[in-house]
Amino acid sequence: MAQVTVGINDNTKVEYRAFDTDELFSAKYHAKTTYGSDGNECVFCGRNTSKQGNASGVMIGAGGSLIVHPEDYDLAIDGGEMGWFPVGSECIKSVPAEFRVK
Repeated sequence: MAQVTVGINDNTKVEYRAFDTDELFSAKYHAKTTYGSDGNECVFCGRNTSKQGNASGVMIGAGGSLIVHPEDYDLAIDGGEMGWFPVGSECIKSVPAEFRVK
């Protein structure tokens, strides 16, 4: 189930805006990607995104379990943040616009 939620920084206990979805690093993703891939795979389904580097993406935190609001990413940094990951053009439609990063 996908929903806007609140993440909590483990070190500072500060809350930040987050989006929780079970599509993040899904079974589809793991079935299509391999260790050492080029990093252009959709973090939801594992399909290749833009070869020109024009994919939209999301900021991931909480050790890979939450999408962090881009404006709150600094608040989420606690050792579990992972940075920006690409999301394919179809999969990005399931992410609220305010959580998308070009």
